[in-house]
Amino acid sequence: MKCAVPDLVQTINDVNSICEASLFRHSSTFEPCHDKLNERNSTCLNEWKLVHDVAEDPRVDGELQKKFCDEFFGKDNCLEKEMSEVCGVEVWQGFKKNQLALNKIAGYCTFD
Repeated sequence: MKCAVPDLVQTINDVNSICEASLFRHSSTFEPCHDKLNERNSTCLNEWKLVHDVAEDPRVDGELQKKFCDEFFGKDNCLEKEMSEVCGVEVWQGFKKNQLALNKIAGYCTFD
């Protein structure tokens, strides 16, 4: 498809990223990890936002988005520590890769 319709390259890449993230999320690697993290009932996981809150006031919305991006992987990046300890570094790296890919598609945050 990429060769036949070059204008669709980004769309195809985005769809592949979404599929890969979904497959990872429902994999035998990640699901047990997710269960273990939930059992811990940690402050890090409980306060983490998967998507950013939205406010009608553009100023407030900007502040919410900044906070969301600053805490993309939890306050002080606590998800890295939690997930690495509970599930292993490889699971953390897969989670991080997929979250960053989804963020790139959504365009919420810009990271260096």
